[in-house]
Amino acid sequence: MKRIWIAAVLAFGLAAPHAQAADYEVQNVFEDAVYGAGIGALVGLGVSLINNSSGKQTASNVMTGAGVGIIAGVIYGVYAGTRAAAEYENGHWRFALPTPEVELHGSKLAARTDLVRARF
Repeated sequence: MKRIWIAAVLAFGLAAPHAQAADYEVQNVFEDAVYGAGIGALVGLGVSLINNSSGKQTASNVMTGAGVGIIAGVIYGVYAGTRAAAEYENGHWRFALPTPEVELHGSKLAARTDLVRARF
């Protein structure tokens, strides 16, 4: 029963790359989470094949990989989608937590972030 459930979850997750979201930021985060789950599940399956694991351990490795992949995908999606504290695009304002950019200037470390970004 677990194998059928795992196969159904993976098939649904990998077959649905397009989210029906109103905001493209939410859609991008969702897609990154789905791709992260698929990649994590494949990594878990690869670990099971290398270790010659039993059925229960294989399912555990696949589910752990998918879970870690979802978390990593969401973190990446939020990081990649947010650059400024306030963004203006196509007549709409969007507010978010800004992403700092860290740079190395000689021997000094500098961080900066955009407070407002506008596209016309």
